[in-house]
Amino acid sequence: MVFGCTICAHGQYGFKINLPMRTIIRLVVFITAALLCEATFAQGGQQSWLVETMYKSGKINTVITIVTIFLAGLTAWMFLMDRKLRKMEQQQRSGRA
Repeated sequence: MVFGCTICAHGQYGFKINLPMRTIIRLVVFITAALLCEATFAQGGQQSWLVETMYKSGKINTVITIVTIFLAGLTAWMFLMDRKLRKMEQQQRSGRA
């Protein structure tokens, strides 16, 4: 893990963080779990517009399905890009460009 303040080619300051993908995924999972836990405690006794419109009409299942498919696709894309980048980095290190 590398933290440091650097000056880029344009002369502006930038903050450089080099974290492994596993650490980033763990951080995202932790933040998501913390937010979901907080959302459960924020439930009130009064029904909101979400309950009145989405749950009663059955549209919430469609929304959840679309969001789940989108997140699964995004996760798969990130995983594949990570594998391709790792392979390219290994080829560059070995001198076969």
